[in-house]
Amino acid sequence: ERGRAQAQAEAANRPKAGEIRHPLTVTFAEAALGASKRVTLPTGRTVDVKIPAGATDGQSLRLKGCGQPAGPTAAIVPDAFIDIKVEPHPFLVRRERDLLLDLPVSVQEAVLGAKVTVPTVDGPVSLSIPAGSNGGSVLRLKGKGVGGADGTRGDQLVTLRVMLPENDDEFRKLVEKWGPRHGYDPRARAGMN
Repeated sequence: ERGRAQAQAEAANRPKAGEIRHPLTVTFAEAALGASKRVTLPTGRTVDVKIPAGATDGQSLRLKGCGQPAGPTAAIVPDAFIDIKVEPHPFLVRRERDLLLDLPVSVQEAVLGAKVTVPTVDGPVSLSIPAGSNGGSVLRLKGKGVGGADGTRGDQLVTLRVMLPENDDEFRKLVEKWGPRHGYDPRARAGMN
């Protein structure tokens, strides 16, 4: 029974005579926001393909009547399918309609607060980091996520990653002097001790 169901599924996915499958690579932003792309099919026909906002890697778009006709007198022209391949983004990761970003921040930015520039699919935007922010804190950029068919967008969630300076003796000496006087234990505050 299971073998028959698998065979039927494979037969349903097998291209029919004259159907065309054409790959189309889109950027991460084009998939998130939607775009229009001009494509030349193997038949030589050029069409404008509307990439819907929220398109996903591996999604197929049907172009009715754009396949390869069976002959010059064929009454029915098969369909063409555009198979979408989404390029990865160097910093953003998609989770449903939200976009995730791990943002490196300096100790100074986390302690004192700062305005920093962060990448989004709309381009760089300014983000305020509140003073006293801890690593792992999540800041929300409302409406900067993936678009949907209803015209709304998800959010971009920015997780702060506090980065210590590398090989900085002055910073190390400052922490050595500060530490014993303040006795700060973050694990005790979290109830782990």
